[in-house]
Amino acid sequence: MPVLPKNRPASQLYDEQVRQALISVWNAANQICSKRLVPFLPQLVTAMERHGHLRVPADVCSRLLCISPATVDRLLKPEREEARQNIMSTTYRGNLLKHQIQVRTFADWNDVTPGFLEADLVAHCGGNTNSAFLNTLVLVDIATGWKKCSPNGPDKKSILS
Repeated sequence: MPVLPKNRPASQLYDEQVRQALISVWNAANQICSKRLVPFLPQLVTAMERHGHLRVPADVCSRLLCISPATVDRLLKPEREEARQNIMSTTYRGNLLKHQIQVRTFADWNDVTPGFLEADLVAHCGGNTNSAFLNTLVLVDIATGWKKCSPNGPDKKSILS
């Protein structure tokens, strides 16, 4: 059966005011995914209003608090695309060992013994890679939770000591 067009225009429950408030809250929550953000909205909106970081009318607030994760994704799509274009990275994936190193998710680490490490290189550049900044190599032993953070700045010879 063909879908008939609606006789009336759809009411826009989530207007630009709701979208702007959502963007503010999403940025304050470090741009977490919608499924994690939505359950956290009541506490976050209340705290942001109390500390003066968010000022919205009561009707906008009530619409923001009853939003679904799918709607959040739809409203934030342009913001996410823009954020994706502005990602700054100081490391690039290499193709040399790409097919030789097994990538595991958190669920795959149930049979590990001490000595299996995850490594990450963090750049403390404040958004500007054009000047000197500090890198930190972070190593974590999956089984024990042991962690080693080694800084490497412009005057350091090696990352690990």
